[in-house]
Amino acid sequence: MITLPNVSGSVLGGNPANSLLPWDFPEVLDYYDARGGITQSGERVSAVAPSLKGADSLLQATGANQPIYLPYSGAPYITCKGAASNGLTAPNVSITGNVTITADVALDSYATGSQTLAFNITANTGFSLVLLATGVLRLAIGNGASTTTYDSTSAVATAAYTRCTILVEYTDGGSGDVKFYVDGVQLGATVNTTVTLSASSAAMSFIRATTNTPIGKFYGATITNGAGTTYYNWSSANLVEGATSFTGNDGLTYTIAVSGAVRAMVVARPWIVHDAAAYFMRAAFSLDQPCGVVFCGLQNTHTNTRALWDGAVNGTASRLRQNTSVASGIQLLAPTTSTVDGDFSLSTKMVVGAMLNGASSYMQVNQWAETASSPGTNNMGGITVGADSATAPTLFCALQWTAMAVVNQSMTPTRMRQLVAAMQRLY
Repeated sequence: MITLPNVSGSVLGGNPANSLLPWDFPEVLDYYDARGGITQSGERVSAVAPSLKGADSLLQATGANQPIYLPYSGAPYITCKGAASNGLTAPNVSITGNVTITADVALDSYATGSQTLAFNITANTGFSLVLLATGVLRLAIGNGASTTTYDSTSAVATAAYTRCTILVEYTDGGSGDVKFYVDGVQLGATVNTTVTLSASSAAMSFIRATTNTPIGKFYGATITNGAGTTYYNWSSANLVEGATSFTGNDGLTYTIAVSGAVRAMVVARPWIVHDAAAYFMRAAFSLDQPCGVVFCGLQNTHTNTRALWDGAVNGTASRLRQNTSVASGIQLLAPTTSTVDGDFSLSTKMVVGAMLNGASSYMQVNQWAETASSPGTNNMGGITVGADSATAPTLFCALQWTAMAVVNQSMTPTRMRQLVAAMQRLY
């Protein structure tokens, strides 16, 4: 767990507004930060501890409702959770002869379902590398007339979520062979081959989006002839947060296909991800109007009335929700609807602040002008993240967030902009 210093006195002591940190503001009751305080099993989050101890931990004891935690330790990666139409491709390069494939990955499991790590097969030409559900690696080679598969004689034994380098060396020709390696150790025996590789005209998929999509973290890959010729080469150093394409070390343009609530993306900071279907967290504590929430995050899909956050009182609306009357629109509800704000663009990291204060309520995205409204006087009684306040929620939202401040005092829009700016400086 990280410890964020409680130095709220510095606000009164004369800190200039442009040097404040979120926990410097006396209006902030508490602060949740994806960089620390996380209790998890695998990559599912059961608790997020508050940094200032003014509120309670966000909790979710039911595994099926726990959001996904995407960690970050200094090396950017592409995450993919296996959803359809999410993947990574590069333009076609004509490849014949010997082939050496490396994949720098940390899969959620090395023994669950088939996962394709390289693929450009079309009309019985090209090749693919697949990790089978048994943990066996399978190389497929197309010779123009048929496709032949070769399997490792031992299974990958790498633990789930653990980073490793998978390497395959294929020697072409009627009397060639295949060797499979994990972290430099050969996986079983050398396998003899009997075919000659025919060049494919298809693009190369490193995260296949159509079938057998791999699930995990992807740090890089190379495809060479094993003797000085490089066909593909991309690495963590090429990745930029928010980008859906990048230039590899080979000068080629790689494209990340994204779709749905839990989508492929470059990870360069920790995230907590909600799926718009089942994931939510909740903390119940005293929180009456005037109160509010400021979070750094993004919305991956946009469905009318879905709750980004709500209070924690069963069935009592005191929420920020999506509204489709405006593209990417959001509005307050407590219990009447507010004016819609359309500044929270889809799949774009922003800092969003909202203050519930009766007729003086408002929303604010980044440091842009606030949208004033009067959504009612319902109190929050805590916070529910990613869904509505019902004991059994139904209004799940595709929210992805990295930090969240809970405010329990009135803040003017100008003061809120200072808090938003403080979070922008950090995230």
